[in-house]
Amino acid sequence: MASESNSLGDARWTLMFRELKKEVSKPTAEHLTARVWRQSDLKSIITNIHKREFEELKSTFPPAKDVIVRMLDIGWVQPIPLESNTDKKAPTLFLLDMEATKEDFPEPW
Repeated sequence: MASESNSLGDARWTLMFRELKKEVSKPTAEHLTARVWRQSDLKSIITNIHKREFEELKSTFPPAKDVIVRMLDIGWVQPIPLESNTDKKAPTLFLLDMEATKEDFPEPW
């Protein structure tokens, strides 16, 4: 049963990725690009989807950080390496393309 819930074909994963794709596919006033996302913003959107769709996703659905790991495995997000010239840690940015396969690096628009 545990392997079923971790399967990409699981209806809950399908729901999460469908809703996430809707959320990130269009630029908004708060987020002007649909391709580059800070990790914290992506986590926030995933968490909001989980709350909104809680009835279907249930409390056992993985947290946002695990959803991002799944997206990394699939190839839908690619980390963008950044260097910080201050003592503060550089934010983690991702290039997002939910149409890309693991073998295809997302092309810029």
